[in-house]
Amino acid sequence: MLIKSRPRYPDDVYREIYRNMKLDQPWSLAIDVGCGNGQFTIPLRKEFDKVVGVDVSENQLKSADIPEDVDNIEFRIGSDESLPFDCETVDLVVAAQAAHWFNWERFPVEVDRVLKPGGMVVMVGYHESLNPCYHSDAITVLEDIRYRSYRCFTTN
Repeated sequence: MLIKSRPRYPDDVYREIYRNMKLDQPWSLAIDVGCGNGQFTIPLRKEFDKVVGVDVSENQLKSADIPEDVDNIEFRIGSDESLPFDCETVDLVVAAQAAHWFNWERFPVEVDRVLKPGGMVVMVGYHESLNPCYHSDAITVLEDIRYRSYRCFTTN
């Protein structure tokens, strides 16, 4: 029921992310931190060699509805404080409607560690008031990530 009651993310949000990517294609790895049931994660499969959704809730991950013919998506239990990826291996770190739960002392350190130079961080929220990029502390923290890009999108 929760999956069906959530608004879907418009295709324009994904197009805007891809348009703003600084790295040349092909893009190898996108991660969705706080992915829940994979609602934002699954559409990323079309542009990345591999997409990994990370969430602290095993139940949320089990509810992901991955199409049967898709083999480039996986889900892992993990958190924003300790991302389960090697250094400088990730092209895109995205958090869709989840960043308000993050530890803003640890998350930027982890993003800085896992992102490739030129990689991008994207925060997506349903409403501006819920998007961490509209709070000055979050903007300052994201701007402090050296050699990285970030974007904030709302789906109003």
